[in-house]
Amino acid sequence: VESLAKEMLGMTLITHQTGPKGKEVQRLLIESGADIRSEFYAAITLDRGKEMDVFMVSMEGGVEIEKVAAETPEKIVKVWIDPLLGMKSYQARKLAYGLNLTGNAFREAASIFLKMYACYQSTDASLVEINPLILTGDDHILALDSKF
Repeated sequence: VESLAKEMLGMTLITHQTGPKGKEVQRLLIESGADIRSEFYAAITLDRGKEMDVFMVSMEGGVEIEKVAAETPEKIVKVWIDPLLGMKSYQARKLAYGLNLTGNAFREAASIFLKMYACYQSTDASLVEINPLILTGDDHILALDSKF
């Protein structure tokens, strides 16, 4: 791992998110592997058309959500959040239900969704996204990558 990390540091990473010029890799975060049973997508952003925040989840995690939205929009569950009331626990549960989660995973996902909204509000972010959000083999929910 150490030798691969040294190779990556300083190189230029080019992806659809960095653009053609890419970005220099300045630091790495190395985590232990995860037992992934399912991958999900979760994000909060502003729906300018409705002038409300929208929380979106999809069972199509780990992929470009723009592609899912364009090709199979029915795979995205959306909850609009009244700016005067904020996100309510029933809305977080609706999102977890939309991912077909049960038991401990359902409770953990709902809790994470409420915390994502709190992060979104407290930082005045334009986007809070976890992709992928995973279900582990032992029924836990874990964020593998996020941005805001």
